[in-house]
Amino acid sequence: MAIDFPNSPVQGSTYSYLGITYTYEDTGGGTGFWKVSTPGNTGIATSAEVDTGTNNSKYLTPLAIDGSKYGVAYDAAGTAATANTGTGANDVPTNADVRNLRNLIINPSFAIWQEGNTVLVPSNTVTYTADQYFCFAAGASLNATKSVDDSAQTCAALTGVGSPTLVSFGQRIEGSNAPRNTTELTLSFRVLMPTLDELTWDLTSANTLDDFSAQTSIGTGTFGTLAAGWHDLEVTIPATSAQLDNGYQIAIVLPNGLATTNVLKYSEVAIYKGNVPREFQPNSYAQDLAECQRYGFNPLYLEATDFEPAFGTGAGTTTVNISLISIKTPVPLRNTPSLLLKLGYTSGDFEIFDGSNVPLAVSDYSMINESSTSLIQLLVTSTTDPSNHRPYWIRRNNTISRELFISARL
Repeated sequence: MAIDFPNSPVQGSTYSYLGITYTYEDTGGGTGFWKVSTPGNTGIATSAEVDTGTNNSKYLTPLAIDGSKYGVAYDAAGTAATANTGTGANDVPTNADVRNLRNLIINPSFAIWQEGNTVLVPSNTVTYTADQYFCFAAGASLNATKSVDDSAQTCAALTGVGSPTLVSFGQRIEGSNAPRNTTELTLSFRVLMPTLDELTWDLTSANTLDDFSAQTSIGTGTFGTLAAGWHDLEVTIPATSAQLDNGYQIAIVLPNGLATTNVLKYSEVAIYKGNVPREFQPNSYAQDLAECQRYGFNPLYLEATDFEPAFGTGAGTTTVNISLISIKTPVPLRNTPSLLLKLGYTSGDFEIFDGSNVPLAVSDYSMINESSTSLIQLLVTSTTDPSNHRPYWIRRNNTISRELFISARL
């Protein structure tokens, strides 16, 4: 419904309608316009109302926004120079870099375990458990198992087989995923402490791009002594982009070790650029799987009693007892694979067979043609001579639980 303003107004004429006062602005030449002059239950929002909200309908003006905690100041070049993002629990960081809201951890919900739901971590050996998470146990071994937390969410459970004197658990993040233009990171996670004990953190950087054989400390700290039970923890760590650009490693450390049969659990791990309050958001399973397979994949993992499909195809060669087998990667790998893990491998664990389903026991295999990140080629030696140029496939001997893992991990 249109407002019925008075006829023939002059400069400064006023008119009130539904609690709002309008003032006439004469622009000359017999023209002009009515403008809101006095806010009532509706009208122009103040900067305080922009900050806290109001139940009334309000007009927003640049002045009100600029005076609020969401205001942005621009320099002469038109670039947003400074801004107030708000400090309250429900404030919206309107000027935040969108990467602040991206969790830099891969597989943060522990959904992906390509090497099986239980992984033995030998003593004094850095071992991958859930995809992308390494574990180190000093002095004795432990088991890493896919489990659930107190909210029935998937987590990692570390259980002492012996009694390791120190347990370190964390992730390595490659240089290409390092945050830009940052001065700090926020680490947050949930942890089940088995007993009253201290928990610490350790952040290091790779000395050479994506090579963690030599590292430099960025910082260490403690979460203090924590009671047995679940805890939601977070810490903001000073770290510059220059320190992180070669790749970095974050480790959560139980410095006093883990007694035999005690269980330490981790869930909902996140690293954000900047100082970001903890609010965990899980990824989709498909996203986690694709990100994990970029660092390595398992062509096949089945238990001994599972149905045995074939994986990898190829042909016999002119060389005695040799076949070439190709395996397509599910996604392009991070780089050319440097290692084919032969977990528990002994002669005969794998077989090659032809269309007549005649198995030839595999006595050895190695990777060749490593220039591709999308197609892996195995040079397979069998116990007898495959027919030259005849098609062959590779499969696991279905009486034994074994796996191949093709790795491009950090």
